[in-house]
Amino acid sequence: MRPLLLLCVTALLLLTGCQQNEPKATAEIDTSYAKTYDGNPQIPDDRTLTKIGDTLQAEKGFLTLEAANFQTETIHIADVTLTVHDTKRMTLEPDYSMMDYFHMLTEETEFSIVKAFVTIKNEGKEPVVFSPVAQIESTHGIQTYERDIYLDDVTGKINPGETKQGNIGYIIDPEENKWTVQTTPVYDVHEKSIAHPKTYTLQP
Repeated sequence: MRPLLLLCVTALLLLTGCQQNEPKATAEIDTSYAKTYDGNPQIPDDRTLTKIGDTLQAEKGFLTLEAANFQTETIHIADVTLTVHDTKRMTLEPDYSMMDYFHMLTEETEFSIVKAFVTIKNEGKEPVVFSPVAQIESTHGIQTYERDIYLDDVTGKINPGETKQGNIGYIIDPEENKWTVQTTPVYDVHEKSIAHPKTYTLQP
């Protein structure tokens, strides 16, 4: 009887040890910051891509998540508050119907992109003009805001109390993993600079 009892106790201890060594489930990513976002007419909506290797097949193309960073960063420039909610590096294979849109930027039919979801709020009492990207720089060179592939209307005039949100995104070399972004200055409606530009880093 005693050997049987000893065997049961040993088995129970081994089972408990195995359970303790099992990896914990990954916490679910909260993407509620983008719940009112209407999506983009050119690029598939990546909000469901939260784990490395996640893929999405949509009418506009095929996306694969290569890397992601969901740590929020907030930048204050005069009365403007810029919040970067997520940064992702993805592979995009646009649908054939979308190739003309990307043709001016690349001849590839599949390419890597970096994108960030941003919120911009004017906390002041006067309208201002601002863009979260004047230029974006990596070890492979500099791109200006004109090469943004999302065109999500996060640039331009922002009225007092107004909030804009959407993606900024650029075609990149697949070996890149870090980018330095410089904002524009904050201007008043008469195009007078009222605050110097600031820089922030995108690193998924």
